[in-house]
Amino acid sequence: MMAYGTSGAAGIARARPIVHPRFDLSSPASPFPSDNLTIADGDQLTGRRVNLPLPTDCVTNASDCEDIRVLNRLDGFNMQPRLSILFDGAIALKTVGSRTMFLVSLATGGGRQVVGINQVVWNPSTNILYARSDELLEQHTRYALILTRGIHDASGAAIEPADAFGRFLTAGSGPYRGDLLDAVRAAGGAGVRASDIAVASVFTTQTFSHVIERLRDAIRRAPARKEERK
Repeated sequence: MMAYGTSGAAGIARARPIVHPRFDLSSPASPFPSDNLTIADGDQLTGRRVNLPLPTDCVTNASDCEDIRVLNRLDGFNMQPRLSILFDGAIALKTVGSRTMFLVSLATGGGRQVVGINQVVWNPSTNILYARSDELLEQHTRYALILTRGIHDASGAAIEPADAFGRFLTAGSGPYRGDLLDAVRAAGGAGVRASDIAVASVFTTQTFSHVIERLRDAIRRAPARKEERK
């Protein structure tokens, strides 16, 4: 998609590429994390389980495959995840902050918790934006990652919404479309109009308390040690 303008007295029309965030439901997803990379699992407390695809060659990439197999046992993503978004052009990093990129809790009941970002990094060689949540998120909770048009490209123009994102919201199918519609409504509750959303994702955080509970139960089951007297 191109925008056209007139160049001063010469009247020469010049094309300026408009920058968009990518919306890709495959792996690696953009934005990430995304519940589109999970599957339903009734045995999990969240009702979901991470389902990242393995590399095609698990002989050469044995350690990568093993790491992913471990992640695929989890019932959600990290409670302070590394967020990543791919763009089709350069952006102005100074326009990225907690007002233009943030997380909103989709938990039912109560107010919508809005969480900002920190540790923002831009990789110019890949056009990928990285950030972390500004605080630890609630466990086994759905969150929407919202990116707004308040972010500008390197020329100072506002980024435009991802075309694929708009098409998916309008004509997509499946449960993840419903998740993203929830994200749009939650963004509205945080004061962001749907037309100002450049892209969004929805993800579920993992359950953490059960790890502590299992450690506690293991300690209780362990036989008591007798103290030796000298």
